[in-house]
Order: sequence, then C-alpha cells, then structure tokens
Amino acid sequence: RDVESDEVEAAAIAQLRARVPEARLVHGDLSDVDGTFDVVIGIQVFQHGDTRAAHLHVRAALDRVSPGGLFCIRVNADSTQIEHPHTRVEPGTLRYDAGPKRGLLVHFFGCDELELLMQGLDPVVPLRIARTTRADGTHWDQWEAIWRCA
Repeated sequence: RDVESDEVEAAAIAQLRARVPEARLVHGDLSDVDGTFDVVIGIQVFQHGDTRAAHLHVRAALDRVSPGGLFCIRVNADSTQIEHPHTRVEPGTLRYDAGPKRGLLVHFFGCDELELLMQGLDPVVPLRIARTTRADGTHWDQWEAIWRCA
C-alpha cells in the first residue's frame, strides 16, 4: 500500500459516507470485516498473488455477502497486454520484474475461470470487458460483473 492510494481510498469512502450515511463501510482487508453485507464491491483487489491466492480472496469476499445480496467485481483480464517486464509463473499469473509493481505476483482472470468461481450465483450484470487503451496503443482489460448471491 502507498500513501497516494490510501488518500484516494479515504476520499472515496468519505464521499460515499456523505451520500449514504446509513451505510456500514469498512476500509481495510477482509480480516477487518465481521459479519455480512448486502453489497460487497471488489475493484482491483482480488488479483494479488498466484491463482490459488486470488481465488481465496474472491471466495473470502463472497463469504461476506448476505443471502440475496450483491457481489460486484472488477478484476484484471487475461487479455491484457502487459506493459512492464515480467515473468509468467503459471498460466494467468505473472511476477513483475520492473515498474511500479516490481516483485509482485499478479493474477489475470479468464472468463471461464470467473464463471466457475461464481457458479450458482445469479448474474445481474453479466461478465463484460472494460478496455483501457494506453498511449502506446496497448490495452489493459478488466472483467466486471455483478452477481446476486443465494
């Protein structure tokens, strides 16, 4: 975590709290969360580590969704064109060798992989790709979707 990210996250939480004062908001990791929530949103937070770790992050978040609640996700897609030097450590997972994430393992999810993780959930907004094109013409892709939990 870095100071800039913490400041952006704190500002976002403050804005949401001002708009929805009755909301129970938690800023932290899953170890800071007790109970369940009607809505759980994970934006770019499940990709850390190898495939096993990334899947555990997703499952832990799903455990925090109340029955009938919504699970909203945005994660790295495996169709992303990687811009920094890296080493593939397993299918879908790489270790950055340079750049701002140097040394980090990052997982890039496939469509089939996400559908399997969400098996049995009701899609409210089906999986779709959000593509950001960089100045050099390469692209960063992210899967996004919303599911209702049983």
